[in-house]
Amino acid sequence: MTVSNMQPPAPPGATGPPGPIGPIGPVAQPAVDPVRAWRRLRLIALAVALVTLVAGGTGGYLLTRSERKASYRASCGNLYCIPSLKASSVLDALKGRGFTCTEKLNGPECELRIGDTTYRSRVSDKDDLIYSYDSSVNTHTAGEAPASTKAYLVWLAALPFSDDPVLTEEISGWLLPRLSGGADVTATIGGYQYRLSALDQQNLRLAVSVGSR
Repeated sequence: MTVSNMQPPAPPGATGPPGPIGPIGPVAQPAVDPVRAWRRLRLIALAVALVTLVAGGTGGYLLTRSERKASYRASCGNLYCIPSLKASSVLDALKGRGFTCTEKLNGPECELRIGDTTYRSRVSDKDDLIYSYDSSVNTHTAGEAPASTKAYLVWLAALPFSDDPVLTEEISGWLLPRLSGGADVTATIGGYQYRLSALDQQNLRLAVSVGSR
């Protein structure tokens, strides 16, 4: 993988992008960082939206072979972590978009409120390497999720693979049609476990975990 830039989508009223995400240190993997990948994700999201209407609603979705799975996981004691993504970098990226982050019992939680919509993201890490994270979007506005909400969740879903356009497109293709389909589904992508709760369009939640050893 090559070093790239990556930033979360800017909800209305949010401010500019954070600086680059640096190397993670002991794990010999390139670091992920928010500008170029987000631009790529926007293009992919638009393209994938045209072709994913035929996607089914199956609960399981296996996309990668074992050798690819291994390249996206690092050992963190008795856990697996994302090797190319620092928790502090994700938090800085969110703060750069106007999120307020506070330390909670299960890890840092970041929140941004715009009108009647609340965006939340929570990160669980060991020594600054992420082993799980989840995000939610809650709104009082009825109807299908707007483009800004979809872009935010696609960005989060693709964080572990932001330098892999093939997997990023696969993730977008899995996620986008299910955001409006009243879905509560799981997927295994690159060795990570994804769970989307979208039964209620006003309360969307995406959880990603690497899994235990």
